Amino acid sequence: MNKIINIIEFVYNNGITGFAKESFFRLSDYCYEKYLNVDTKGMESKEDLKLTDPDWHEYATVFYKHIFDALNKLPVDRSESTLLDYGCGKGRFLIAAATCPYKKIIGVELSSLIDLAKKNLDRMKNKNTSLIRLEQCD
Repeated sequence: MNKIINIIEFVYNNGITGFAKESFFRLSDYCYEKYLNVDTKGMESKEDLKLTDPDWHEYATVFYKHIFDALNKLPVDRSESTLLDYGCGKGRFLIAAATCPYKKIIGVELSSLIDLAKKNLDRMKNKNTSLIRLEQCD
């Protein structure tokens, strides 16, 4: 019943077009996760991650469509470029970037989410970047 109420509230606040876009993006993300064999979805609170500094933020995903749009706008020769993702979380941006032929990708994460990013990269399918390094540090 809560899901139905949430849907009605979402449609009321965002309209049917907003609901259709949100549904498309969620379905698209689901398909990317299956195609790449990863699990980067979800949200993790600062408290769950044991992050105490007020400048740190919770973990939340960005739709793959927006990530690929951003990657496609970078005016670089990927085969000669290193991509740095500071605050890589579970690795969604790294994973999307690794489908492209970057020379090197580096992910930096402060929290324990780095372990999930490593697991995701280890089991990832359709990888086109072979040199990927993850660092847990501030």
